[in-house]
Amino acid sequence: MRAAQRDPGALDDVARAEGLAPGLEHLAARGRVLGLLGRWEEALPDLQAVEAQRGDGDDLDALAACLLRLKRPRDAVALLDRAAKLEPDRAERWARLALTLAHLGDPAYGRTLAERALSLDPRSGLAICALGIARYHAGDRRGARVELDRGLALAVDPTALELRAQLRFNDGDWQGAVADLDRALALGPLEPARTYYNRGVFRSTPDPEAADADYDLALAADPRFLQALHARLGRRLRRGDYAGGRADVEAALKESPGDARLHYNLASLCRRLGDGDGALAAAARALELDPSMLHVHLTRGLVLLDRDQLPAALDEFGRSVAKAHDFASRGYALRALTRRRMGDLDGALDDAAQALALDPDEAAALTIRGLVRRARGERAAGDADLSRGLALAAQEDADLVRVLRIEVDR
Repeated sequence: MRAAQRDPGALDDVARAEGLAPGLEHLAARGRVLGLLGRWEEALPDLQAVEAQRGDGDDLDALAACLLRLKRPRDAVALLDRAAKLEPDRAERWARLALTLAHLGDPAYGRTLAERALSLDPRSGLAICALGIARYHAGDRRGARVELDRGLALAVDPTALELRAQLRFNDGDWQGAVADLDRALALGPLEPARTYYNRGVFRSTPDPEAADADYDLALAADPRFLQALHARLGRRLRRGDYAGGRADVEAALKESPGDARLHYNLASLCRRLGDGDGALAAAARALELDPSMLHVHLTRGLVLLDRDQLPAALDEFGRSVAKAHDFASRGYALRALTRRRMGDLDGALDDAAQALALDPDEAAALTIRGLVRRARGERAAGDADLSRGLALAAQEDADLVRVLRIEVDR
């Protein structure tokens, strides 16, 4: 198999090694091998030729599996429906159709077909898995887990394994979740990029290096899978690898130039790399694409703060808290920092209090409150705030530590 992956001509050797003469069976074998290698675009012509010339249930099933991985679900479902009608007494055909429909968003019909499969074979693992997926989409997660455990004890399916992995992770069993995804990847999941990404998420806390490797694999499988890019970017930011992050984002923008979040990330990275003009340009583009991204104003404000343009920075931080959002506490904290630098200690304390009301662990707010308390003679309380704020900042982001250290050293 490794030889086949290195040399496309070796695919013919694989087929011949299986004792197949050139012809229909040869095409079928070559298509299967290409599929096993994840080369579905190349497998498609062979599998289509076999289906056109013979078109038995197995041929239809193989072509449907290929089309699902090429993101052509309607065509795949039509083929699976034909396969089931060709062999209406074969439980596996109805079970495969049921499983696919349940996964693609028609769980009610999927459940009906799964029950038909089970009437033919009560031990059809695929049909039981389809019931589990249908239960999950109906909101019955406990019932879904029971059915998936039963079904996967009788048959293996990557889609069912991936769903059980998510349920295991939600229950705190990250190791079991990773084991299920390992099995799904060995079988060939419908979306390898998503599967690698999920495995990275599941082990990001206990094994961050392995998570990074999974994000790399996800992006190798699909460079447009932005969830993996954002996850890898978050880790780069925490490590201070701003140049690597910028390269990632610029590459992604070639594929998705209209993604506001990518422009925001580019703005943040440009600022951290000292390219204030680049940061402001990218931030402006992000807001042009999505004016609701209020946290972009934080990046603009930080560029202006670095340039000591304090009134303009204060205005940007004010814009960032115009509405409630996940980053509002940081907006209030940075406005507190700016007010302190402008000499408005009362205003700084008010903003710090607003930030801490939203997030008691807001590092910048604690640091600024500590500095103001020390300036007012509240040494013990100020030192406690300062120590805690800087410790929290160190856990979060090297750039935040830099920004706060500038204030401490003033």
